[in-house]
Amino acid sequence: MISKTDFVNAAMTQTNEQLLASIRSMPEYTMGGKSIDAETPWGAWETTNVVNTTDDQDICEKDITVNPGYALSVQSHVGRGEVWQAVKGTLTALLDGELHTVPQGNSITIPRGAIHAMINIGKEPIIVHEIQSGICREKDNTRWFDPCGGRPVTPSSDERVLRSIETVKRELIAKNLLVSPPQADALKAKVG
Repeated sequence: MISKTDFVNAAMTQTNEQLLASIRSMPEYTMGGKSIDAETPWGAWETTNVVNTTDDQDICEKDITVNPGYALSVQSHVGRGEVWQAVKGTLTALLDGELHTVPQGNSITIPRGAIHAMINIGKEPIIVHEIQSGICREKDNTRWFDPCGGRPVTPSSDERVLRSIETVKRELIAKNLLVSPPQADALKAKVG
């Protein structure tokens, strides 16, 4: 299996087909796969449906709970796109540097390669039904910024990535949604 560091380094030199082949070699999702609360302070997820194919048209569905005041990491995927449907509550979705409000019952499409994140600015947990399509692998996450600070991130000078990170930081500061005062001070120092 390819390590995350090797995957990111290889992405900079491989052709698109070589990169997709690397993603195909990653472990597939399994039914009933779940997050562990200690590893995801922002909430939890559970895999509810998986269809693996041989033609790169996998489908993976998850129910994701986002706790009040939390944001998931700013990330992108090489092998898949996603559709997020707000099942309970109102989702704030980051898509390529822009924030979108997704009211309960509505959805937003996240194209393959888009920079994105889920944010809950409300006071109650929200539930999002995520439908992934393409080559669906959990390891196909390039994390650009982790507001919870628990996972490694990939540095980038890409303007689209930087704009997306700054948008999330500004939203977290404006809504006082940060985990701790030291984290707030560190983000305020970095945001102009």
